[in-house]
Amino acid sequence: MTPESNMQRLKDLGYEAYKGGLYLKSAKICHQGAELARTSHNEEWLVRFLFWEGTSYKLAEQYDNALPPLMEAAANRSPEANPADIYNASIALIGISLERKAATYTQNLIQQTRTWLENNHKENWSHMLDLLAGELAFNRGDFEASYAFQLDAWHVWRGVYPYFTEASHLNWLCKAAFMNQDIPALQKWVAAIEACVKNLEGNQIDAQECRLLLFRAERPQNTPFSIAVDMALSVLDRWELIENVSGEHRINALRVLVLARRWLDVDRILNKYPLNNSDSGLIFLGDDQLNRARDALNLPLHDDEYAPHSTIPDSHKGDAQQAKKYLNQAMNYYTQGLEYAKEKDIRLETDYWCNTIHQRMKTVKGYEKLCQ
Repeated sequence: MTPESNMQRLKDLGYEAYKGGLYLKSAKICHQGAELARTSHNEEWLVRFLFWEGTSYKLAEQYDNALPPLMEAAANRSPEANPADIYNASIALIGISLERKAATYTQNLIQQTRTWLENNHKENWSHMLDLLAGELAFNRGDFEASYAFQLDAWHVWRGVYPYFTEASHLNWLCKAAFMNQDIPALQKWVAAIEACVKNLEGNQIDAQECRLLLFRAERPQNTPFSIAVDMALSVLDRWELIENVSGEHRINALRVLVLARRWLDVDRILNKYPLNNSDSGLIFLGDDQLNRARDALNLPLHDDEYAPHSTIPDSHKGDAQQAKKYLNQAMNYYTQGLEYAKEKDIRLETDYWCNTIHQRMKTVKGYEKLCQ
């Protein structure tokens, strides 16, 4: 076989692994391809493999392993290299910046890359930058701005390389619509993501996750919740097949199980995937305990993420002592989460995460008074 045919074979093998969520396997295959391209002095294939290697590591949340190939690809200026592959590597680096760097730093990276697009007359590639700008706004708690960026991204997207998948755009539109409590928009985008082509396992999970968001948003009007529970369990099973993703990816499905009072299933997942090492994980753990307290008091459960301001009733008919234990544990989780939230707010230049936890603490104190 010629080097070119070998590289094509490795690309196909890597993409099959990538499609199935086997990101570490994909990264290993693409690394082999990059070494073959380097030996063959083929800059086009080298940049392509470096980009896919780095992206695979990024999706497996191994950012330190992702950075070297992505930085090499983004810095390549060979006339043989595909500018779209170089741009994609830059996009992936911005994605890592979203997880690690200050908001201003990431905003500057986005603006610098916009300037590069303008200088190279590639403004039709801007949808990728708009999606990332929307993700940054989402992470900072500015959900209206996030939705606006995602709409801009969607209006430019045409499915022509380089691009994020259609489902990736629709997934972010669904998440922003959910946090904005815009049910009509959420219904529209959930229908769209369910109808679109989804070749990647991750995108198929995204579509189910978006349907779970709609189940949660419509829960006060929806009496039967059994379909949501079945889908949540299916999502959790599918996450098991994706390599090296953190427990935080399971939170949306876990919230559905909490609202359905499936405590044993929740405990089973949490025993396998502890969530006590991040602000979002600790917020979920606190919300879980808060709802167990409501259940002990024979009160309706509440989705504290979708509607943070819950009403405290005047009385209850349940077990106040048991509820107090749950409330104490909820407060412990929120207190732990506050330390992570402070760091995150500083990095993202916002006060959203600390304010979110302070609101939860206020709710706990309201229920504690009810238990007296």
